[in-house]
Amino acid sequence: MYSDILFDKEIIDKLLKSNGDIVLAVDGSYEQNKFPKKNLDLVTAKHSPIREERIMNLRQSNQVLRIGKNIPRVEANYEFTGIAVLSKKGAEILKSEYEKLKRGFEQGKPDRCFGCGFTDMIQKIIDLGYKVEAVEINGGWTEIKNFEDYKRACRLLTS
Repeated sequence: MYSDILFDKEIIDKLLKSNGDIVLAVDGSYEQNKFPKKNLDLVTAKHSPIREERIMNLRQSNQVLRIGKNIPRVEANYEFTGIAVLSKKGAEILKSEYEKLKRGFEQGKPDRCFGCGFTDMIQKIIDLGYKVEAVEINGGWTEIKNFEDYKRACRLLTS
């Protein structure tokens, strides 16, 4: 979990009920955000969000196809919230792939991803053929990047 995230407990509950080895919480409501952000960690998933007034989201999971800051908004259908859960196997995959990148760097064969961020590492894992799943949410979280975000979060928490 990113350290600048405030979130509802329900997001964690949904993630913990998932069965995948690497599962990300993704938000399909980012386009309606009243506080537009620039450097979003966008996600292209197999299934687009359902944009109805009232829905029963029976879909248990959704496969992440692409993730990162370089995905054009027109191609993305979610934003990564910065919240993920990994099974023991998922953590082993992430650690193993990171160690391979580290060894390559130490041997003078750096991969373009070595030293990259979490979403870049997840994209590398997807590119290697591992399945990364998404749990869809619709709000219930915010991030604090600056003082304005902090003041907004305080208003949300006190209302």
